Amino acid sequence: MTEDERLKVHVEKLVKENYWLKSERGIDGVRITELLSENADLRRQLDEANDKLIKIDMWCRAYPLDVFPEPDLKEVRRLLEAGGITIDCVSASMVRHVLRGIGDILGIKMDYTLRRQRVGK
Repeated sequence: MTEDERLKVHVEKLVKENYWLKSERGIDGVRITELLSENADLRRQLDEANDKLIKIDMWCRAYPLDVFPEPDLKEVRRLLEAGGITIDCVSASMVRHVLRGIGDILGIKMDYTLRRQRVGK
């Protein structure tokens, strides 16, 4: 039996016995049942949030520096620009990829269709 189930059984027993529940505090069995339901909902939400944080943490650890060392960004920039690509475009693409992945874990659809006019154009 889970802790919530044990608590519910105990509270139900107290309600049946009219033990302190109808005291000057004004707490009754219906309110206790509502609070237990809210507690269960909050625990479920907390468990879901923890599961999502674990997935994000696992993703963060998926690219360790000993396996994927930091590149020489000046050299990367030079090579990319020689091929007609800017490092800014690659960086933005990687950030969008990461944010999309986090959005998927959190159940948020990321929309990058907003177009901004470049400064100076």
